[in-house]
Amino acid sequence: MKAVKVLLIGSKLDGDLSTFLENSGYTVEKACSSSEVAKHATDTKFNLVFVHLDFPNEAILAYLEDLRRTSKNRATPLIGIIGTDGGELDEVTCLKARIFDYVNLPVVPDKIQQTLRRWIL
Repeated sequence: MKAVKVLLIGSKLDGDLSTFLENSGYTVEKACSSSEVAKHATDTKFNLVFVHLDFPNEAILAYLEDLRRTSKNRATPLIGIIGTDGGELDEVTCLKARIFDYVNLPVVPDKIQQTLRRWIL
């Protein structure tokens, strides 16, 4: 497997998803604030970004705007993570933020692998 760098945006992703990706051999970095997103986006080219939609919509859009400003990650696939209570509002947010795809919580390893294969493997 090629070296794959994944950025997780959102505090709630530092758990099952992070552990699954790390145990599967992916390099995982995490960001929980706009300044962390900006720093990671400037310093590192990611193969994929998972964004937990647990922030107010304006904050999500601002984080992703920071990420898209850098040439390194302008075309990096963004995958939204929608909570168990997610609905149409979160899907609309995904579209507005140019998020390529989304998966639902709880983390299901087979679904995450399908998403990884679809976008980067």
